[in-house]
Amino acid sequence: MKDHDRNNYQTALKLLRYLYFTKFDGLHLKKADDLEIRIYADASYGGEEYRLQSGVMMTLGNQLVG
Repeated sequence: MKDHDRNNYQTALKLLRYLYFTKFDGLHLKKADDLEIRIYADASYGGEEYRLQSGVMMTLGNQLVG
């Protein structure tokens, strides 16, 4: 929030609009034989000239949940 501008404001409005219009949508999981939770993470530090990038993925059984 330190360096906000009109573009950030428009992006925030798009996100809020999306959340409002999808509030009744749900997450549907298929029945799985195993309910093992797996979490995958990846990060790239990029050195001095690039920004840090990271990502996380979580699965429950064979379903992606986050």
